[in-house]
Amino acid sequence: MSDEATGEQESDEVQPSRIAGVFVLLVLAAVAVLVLRAVVAAAPYTAYFVAGIIVTAGWYRAKAWRAKRRGEEVEVEDEPDVAEALRYLSRNGDHVLLTQLQKHVGAKDTKAVRRLLKVEKIKVRQGVRTPKGNGPGVHQDDIPAPPPPEDTPSEGGCSCRSATTPTPTTAGPTVEPIGLAGMVVKDGSEASRRHRIG
Repeated sequence: MSDEATGEQESDEVQPSRIAGVFVLLVLAAVAVLVLRAVVAAAPYTAYFVAGIIVTAGWYRAKAWRAKRRGEEVEVEDEPDVAEALRYLSRNGDHVLLTQLQKHVGAKDTKAVRRLLKVEKIKVRQGVRTPKGNGPGVHQDDIPAPPPPEDTPSEGGCSCRSATTPTPTTAGPTVEPIGLAGMVVKDGSEASRRHRIG
């Protein structure tokens, strides 16, 4: 009988604390709504801006939570361009440490950087010397060259610019003044002949 009485007392004690907790949450929610209403009335554009930030952060958290719950790995929206990052970091002719590259591309660790370099088929050396220190990284000779500009015609693998060089015109003679002594007349049809007048 005493066991039944203590069980009833415990359930009676738990019940009021749950009701009090719900009441406190309702009061806090009401206060938050009133504060938000005052902010929207006073500065609506600021409130919209803050609401946009909160909604965006909530969306990303919900997306990460959903992916974690499903057991999926959270995907990175854009794969960083490792080759471009290497060219930027080695612009002074230096080698690039994996830790430097990690900070530049925003990877979580150097293992992720190694995976990115492996995908790009860029060799990682165990020891390179840089002004920032020594350690594993990418040697200057292993950094890929930048791609050619897209405006160049590359027909048959040739990236020469012979099509864009101006060709000499044979429209007629050209005249070049040579100080007070006279002029040089160049005949376009005969490039080796020159006539002096004056």
